[in-house]
Amino acid sequence: MARETETDWINTHRKPRSPGELREAFCQLRDCLKNLMDSDGTARQPAIPSEPDPRLSPQLLALLKENAMQGGTGENATPLPWLESLYPSRGENGVPPGSVLYLCSETPPDGWLVADGSMLLVAAYPDLFAAIGTAFGSGDNGMTTFRLPDLRGEFIRCLDKGRGLDDGRPLGSVQGDEIRNHNHGFLDIPKVQFGSGVYSWTPQVMEVAEHAPIATTWTGGSETRPRNIALTACIKY
Repeated sequence: MARETETDWINTHRKPRSPGELREAFCQLRDCLKNLMDSDGTARQPAIPSEPDPRLSPQLLALLKENAMQGGTGENATPLPWLESLYPSRGENGVPPGSVLYLCSETPPDGWLVADGSMLLVAAYPDLFAAIGTAFGSGDNGMTTFRLPDLRGEFIRCLDKGRGLDDGRPLGSVQGDEIRNHNHGFLDIPKVQFGSGVYSWTPQVMEVAEHAPIATTWTGGSETRPRNIALTACIKY
């Protein structure tokens, strides 16, 4: 039951207006749905309560009765589409396998792995393999093993999928660093200013053998990068 300090979001006409109110509303809805589901959660078929939950609206009760009449009951029950959509098809708390999460911690939470390029057994992580397959590598073409994406030290670039900005790359491909094609020029007739006047000087034409290479001084570091912050990338299994 809702605490006295909470709003009864199931029966109120007021809409949640903050993250805290949204969380409160979803938690109340989750508790109501749990009360309607089978204890093991496998049938996904609600039983019509003999004494309706006072927090349920008449519209929801009517839909539950309609589902029971049209979909049947027991192991062969077929939930209506609207009721089936209330449940995530796969993944804990509605997070599908293959989702990537960035953490301010080096330890992944339960149900997540560090995306470090490790080789995994297909039999041990079937849902994750069904989601990403061998897009990031495999020891035997996905027969028994597959590889996680290695996101350590990497920036993420979204798959182009026909837009034309980064065309032709498959999912999971790695792209090296690069500077966009450009050029530089220099003034071949320098002008030197002395006092109040500007004087031009044209270099003499020298023999080819007397030409020396012109080089600039080195600048920069070991890579081209924007300002960034380091977080731990994890993947849902």
